[in-house]
Amino acid sequence: MDYPIFLCAKLELKNMQIFRIKQALHDYNIEITDKQAIKFQIDFENYQNDIILFPEMEKLFNLLVAKKQTLGIITNGTLKRQQKKIKALQLEKWVPRENILISEEVGVSKPEKLIFNFFEDKLSDSIKNQTLFYIGDNYVNDIIGANSVYWKTIWVNYRNYQKPKSCIADYIVQNPVELYDTIAKLLSKTTETNLDN
Repeated sequence: MDYPIFLCAKLELKNMQIFRIKQALHDYNIEITDKQAIKFQIDFENYQNDIILFPEMEKLFNLLVAKKQTLGIITNGTLKRQQKKIKALQLEKWVPRENILISEEVGVSKPEKLIFNFFEDKLSDSIKNQTLFYIGDNYVNDIIGANSVYWKTIWVNYRNYQKPKSCIADYIVQNPVELYDTIAKLLSKTTETNLDN
């Protein structure tokens, strides 16, 4: 079960939070009670202002901006919570607000094609005609979702989930250094291709 199903089922927020926390910990063979999940959620919200980017991510964002790449964010969640994360991580230093889509704000969530189409509609025609890449850590929401609109994908599999048998990710990385290196190589190939034309 994932976020879009919760929206359809209209479960209350607290139940969704309990489920998501228990499911995330279950991936590590950790079982907790609903009461413990609620406590975890409260702590998570209290520490949300303390989140920071991996150093490699700042380096990556700086590289992408220096190479004049258009950056965007498509994220599932409530407007208030996602804006809080974006502010804490200072992502608007690199990503213009108009290139940030939050599922609650647009009324549709990943992996639905429509949210990716909404983002494409924001892009200029010259950018739309280029190869678009989507980087995400959730295989279903991010990789399958972006692939459904023919974007290239980079699956950030930091938790080392088992790769699906018919994995459709174009690239798989397992840590921030690999992500930086992969994108740096892709950018250098793009530069070489542009010089050849």
